[in-house]
Amino acid sequence: MEEDKKKIASEINLSGFQYLNDKSTVVRVFWFSVILVFLALTVYQITTQVSRYASSPVSTNVEVEYPEQIIFPVIALCNNNQFRQSNLLGYKLKYDDEISFFEQVIDSIGNASAVEFLRNSTHDIRTMLAGCTLPNGTRCGPEMWTQFWTLNGICWALNLDHVTPIVVTSSGKDHGLRLVLNVESYERADTCGRVLDSQLETGIRVLIYNQTELPITTSKGRSFDAAFEDYLAVYYKKTQIDEDFEKENLALVNIYLQSNAIETWTQQEEYTFWTLACDIGGALGLFLGASVVTITEFGYIIFQQYWLVDRQKKRSQPESLSLK
Repeated sequence: MEEDKKKIASEINLSGFQYLNDKSTVVRVFWFSVILVFLALTVYQITTQVSRYASSPVSTNVEVEYPEQIIFPVIALCNNNQFRQSNLLGYKLKYDDEISFFEQVIDSIGNASAVEFLRNSTHDIRTMLAGCTLPNGTRCGPEMWTQFWTLNGICWALNLDHVTPIVVTSSGKDHGLRLVLNVESYERADTCGRVLDSQLETGIRVLIYNQTELPITTSKGRSFDAAFEDYLAVYYKKTQIDEDFEKENLALVNIYLQSNAIETWTQQEEYTFWTLACDIGGALGLFLGASVVTITEFGYIIFQQYWLVDRQKKRSQPESLSLK
């Protein structure tokens, strides 16, 4: 066994291992200690790098550009109350204590399909939109808004045209979309069944998203209730609208870009397999002076010394004969 160890130490191509066969005990102990310390450092370094690779680290890069024009996002308006009372009853309101509101609704449906009923009973953009000014200063009417469906009801979207979208050339409040919304609190209809808390409130929910996707629900939007502001009073100075009506039904919404910078965020694998392999090779080379070939050679010597030699010894032994 001792001869086998000396043979392995002499044949392996690792720095310092040949001194393990030195005649001096001091030299053998010194180099054994040195190899043991650096072997521990190698194992620690490799374990650390493998643990880092297993954690799948990701690096994030941020690129900022300032284009001359920026496509304005899609703006969607959704009334918190899905149904408009006068639409439900076909403008034939009944005040009968013996007939409930929903019984009147069912009677007004007739043979209409569910889709037709929802389309005819929801709030219309022509009544929800009291005023609209685009970022370039031009007016935008109801014809520029498109109806679409969500799980919470029907909404209306602006800027869905991919060919000629609305663009802005600068950021700030003076370069935004200004909306005057009519929440139609006087048209609120009680809803039966389970609904979201937001659908029990009076107001209009505003959704902002890009043109590549349509929202499934209105839960991520921001709700605006009726509010009266000085700007709104000046805006409606030429119209004869009762001040109480403004406070109860109208809301001013100004949507603008806070910055005209476009940030592009990209993520990539920070620590790849080949980076791990290079670090392991660096640790082996730094502390032990080894390489992949050296490790392969070391394994081959162990295999050759113990497995092949042991097999040859078994073959060379004569078979024992048993006499009866």
